[in-house]
Amino acid sequence: MYTKPLAGICFATALFICAPDSAAPVPPSVKPTTVDAAMVVNGGASASVASGSLLSMQAAGFAPSANVTFTLYSDPTVLAAVVADSSGVAKATATVPLLVGAHTVVALGNDASNGAHVVASPITIRENGGLPATGAAVGGILGLGLIALLAGAAFLRMTLVRRQPVKA
Repeated sequence: MYTKPLAGICFATALFICAPDSAAPVPPSVKPTTVDAAMVVNGGASASVASGSLLSMQAAGFAPSANVTFTLYSDPTVLAAVVADSSGVAKATATVPLLVGAHTVVALGNDASNGAHVVASPITIRENGGLPATGAAVGGILGLGLIALLAGAAFLRMTLVRRQPVKA
């Protein structure tokens, strides 16, 4: 099922994809059905991430210096294209798109024998629950204003008490 042209990278996935050696692998439009290994997402922490947050991905088993593409499936969205290090580990960080629901992050590249290597991990993208922070922190200024207002009221009261005529 896997063939390598004279110059290029091919993936034996649901769709047959080839790209020149210098280019990052082209992700197929359909999620690969065969997965060689699991990917570490966010350091092994929860696989539930908020849209707009950073997602760190690490996948192993690639050839040293292999081009690797990290893609988010169900709607194929390329998150990052990187080069594996000398031990065949590819690392990337990407901003999570606003695609709420269950997805799979897939890393595609070649292994040491120049065959297709697919690494994947399921993730759930949730809505970013908070509103964006706007404006300035005004708590300190409001506190000072309140103290000044109370001091002014006390001063006014003392002045009015002094001005009252003395009754004989």
